[in-house]
Amino acid sequence: MDSISRWIAKHQQIVYFTTCGVLGVLLAMMKTRFGLPFFPTILPVIAIVYIVALSIVSCGVRFQEHARKIMVEQCDPYPFLKEVQTQLSYSNFPFYEILLRINLANALYNTGATQAALDVMNRIPVEKKRSLKPHVKAMYYNNLASYLQDLGNISAAEDAYRKYAELADGKARKALMKHYPNLPPMAEAGHLYRMGEHAAAMEKCRTVVPATAYIRVSLAMLNARCAADLGDTEAARRELQFVLDNGNRLAVVDRAKALLETL
Repeated sequence: MDSISRWIAKHQQIVYFTTCGVLGVLLAMMKTRFGLPFFPTILPVIAIVYIVALSIVSCGVRFQEHARKIMVEQCDPYPFLKEVQTQLSYSNFPFYEILLRINLANALYNTGATQAALDVMNRIPVEKKRSLKPHVKAMYYNNLASYLQDLGNISAAEDAYRKYAELADGKARKALMKHYPNLPPMAEAGHLYRMGEHAAAMEKCRTVVPATAYIRVSLAMLNARCAADLGDTEAARRELQFVLDNGNRLAVVDRAKALLETL
């Protein structure tokens, strides 16, 4: 079954257009043989084509989610990076390719290639894609803010955060709370940290549900930075040790080592 799903994911457009062609021929035959009216006949065909497209994409999504699960539960981003790169070598639907590129940047960031992640993000035409769902745009800008912060460009990071916040407080709010409930408080905590409101950032971190190892490590790193800036060296060391013990192959481990050397 996995091999079939992989083949479908690899040949998305071939499967899609072949299916559309077959349905088109069947539609023409039915119209000719039975004299069926065009519009009542084509409506269910359009619905079937839409379902086929979603089914084809779901094959790739399943492989991607399996690799992503390894990253968030085992703190190992490399299978995720490999899977996304593999799928980007396919001929993908345009909307799915944008999601892949956002995930590619995320995987690169978590392996320590932050500048490469930013380069990928800058090539994604988010604003030109009006059909892109608001919560996907919100995730894009939230991730962009993190990458810019990591590279020391705080002003640009806050510009990205403002675009995220506008979406998160409006059109994207419902979808974010349903699918990514930890994203809003973590994004706000990052914003507070950049604004120098370290105690408030740590308080916001306490509202996050640490559902995965990845989230727990990310929270520990942010708390460590806040504690260090507040002069609480002991708390900072404790949080950094947690990152070192649990971060596995995430790049945040190297960031924790660098901060620990300054304390």
